[in-house]
Amino acid sequence: MRFYAKYVSATYTHGVTLDDSYIESYPATVALTGSTENKIKQIICQKYLAGFFHNEYQAWFEFRRTGYPEFVLNPNTNSNPTDNTKFPTRWQYPQNEIDYNSDNLKEAVSRQYNGSDDFNGIMWILQK
Repeated sequence: MRFYAKYVSATYTHGVTLDDSYIESYPATVALTGSTENKIKQIICQKYLAGFFHNEYQAWFEFRRTGYPEFVLNPNTNSNPTDNTKFPTRWQYPQNEIDYNSDNLKEAVSRQYNGSDDFNGIMWILQK
């Protein structure tokens, strides 16, 4: 938190002043409480905070896997190209696959996603 207080814009802390008092009292606010599901939520949220600005895509993977942290979706800024009212559920294949491996890519997209490389498809590993 001291790192964020020193180097990160206050807009990322939603107006919370990260002074010594706040930093010292914070651990008491994150003691695991409630149901098992609530404890999982608390753990994933703390994992998100610990990796903020460090683990480029980890928060998205955790969110997709667990539903936590509970992000607020803003359709005006959501860059999901096919449905800006929901979070994407998978990555599209990268451009270098399209450029250099198009035959295998087309076969994989056909087999895994009925021919549509869509952000909102279910990842092949999660399909039944």
